[in-house]
Amino acid sequence: MHVLGVTKAASLHLPLKTTARFAGGVFRARITTVGQRRRILDQYATVKQIITLSAELNDSNKKLREHQDSIDESRAKLTGQLLKAKGSQKIA
Repeated sequence: MHVLGVTKAASLHLPLKTTARFAGGVFRARITTVGQRRRILDQYATVKQIITLSAELNDSNKKLREHQDSIDESRAKLTGQLLKAKGSQKIA
């Protein structure tokens, strides 16, 4: 079955929420032209890319924080192991 030059099988893979329930019944978004479908698919791809990049940015920031924390811990550990003078020496 062709709808606006798109097969039914291809339109089933559209990962958009086109149906929603409301108090008055069911609202269904209708794509009436090929241009609307193209714009919706472009918007979906853009949003998907934004979400992916945001997740990658969040992961890299988390790794950076963990790395900085490990550096701070090792610095504190090494400063605690510094050699200290024995006995009571008077500092002039």
